[in-house]
Amino acid sequence: MEQGPHRSARMATLPSREPSSAILDTDLHGVLTAWNADAQQLFGYTATEAVGRPLNLLIPPGRHSEQDELTARAAQGETIDLIETLGARRDGSLIPITVTVTALRDAEGHIVGVSRVARDLSGRRRIDRSVLRLAAIVESSDDAIIGKDLSGIVFSWNRAAERIFGYTADEMIGRSIRTIIPDDRQSEEDDVIARIIAANGPSISRRFAAERMGRCFRSR
Repeated sequence: MEQGPHRSARMATLPSREPSSAILDTDLHGVLTAWNADAQQLFGYTATEAVGRPLNLLIPPGRHSEQDELTARAAQGETIDLIETLGARRDGSLIPITVTVTALRDAEGHIVGVSRVARDLSGRRRIDRSVLRLAAIVESSDDAIIGKDLSGIVFSWNRAAERIFGYTADEMIGRSIRTIIPDDRQSEEDDVIARIIAANGPSISRRFAAERMGRCFRSR
């Protein structure tokens, strides 16, 4: 597959094969190597502006580790289909997207990069403007707002949480909330989870619980 700026320049002049399919190719270090016209329309950067810059340019703070994981999986040959996430536009606004991630191979079959196909979800009824407003409120809040699953694994961590606890979002996402709970208060976490399950039943096991920190936690 043709790589680098020459491929990007050609792609930027051609329509995508599917409507609104932003094609974002990177090398194995996460540096953008290819960019088509739909990517420009979706994110607001021209191919000249985007190619050679890191993929994190297009990812909101707090979601970098998510994309790092997808890159690592694709670099092992895995295809990850239709992950729902948020992208960051040039003007700073957030946009809900789906991303399909695949490996890029050279003529000998060696994996040399990662390709992402991103599609805009903002028109879908189930993802409405209130979701984006909530994301903006959470991110700008002065309170530490942390999202975790029922195993206590953190999946969102706002800027106030970074400031209060001393861990960045990249450091905490994917780790246990127990990291910031003092040893003598670990049982409180068990009680919180038990109350959530009791109130919602076992079917909540794949749903998420968001927690506004009101208990005593330890900072880094």
